[in-house]
Amino acid sequence: YLFEIMAEKVFKVMGAAVNADVVGKVGASYRFDLGDRSWLCDLKNGSGEIKEVSGTDAAADCTIGMTEQDFLDLMSGKLDGQSAFLGGQLKIKGDMMLAMKLEELSALIPK
Repeated sequence: YLFEIMAEKVFKVMGAAVNADVVGKVGASYRFDLGDRSWLCDLKNGSGEIKEVSGTDAAADCTIGMTEQDFLDLMSGKLDGQSAFLGGQLKIKGDMMLAMKLEELSALIPK
């Protein structure tokens, strides 16, 4: 449960930091499926938006599936995205090249 609260807080911090500059750099939408909760990161329209959604009904250009702890580690820099993908901790559906732009999201989190 603690991880769910922490993941939710990370998405709130990212949502507050998203702006037109980030949208200009990324130009895509992502859905993060973390256990039984999902968040949509719209980084291609206006000044962007990040919100919790009810999973598979929210279409995205790239869908990332992982545990909440791995997500927290990825966003904090403790887990490398490429290593996580190769190790099976991070699953990607949709446009694989968009996953390379995830560092723009993790850059929104104060270290």
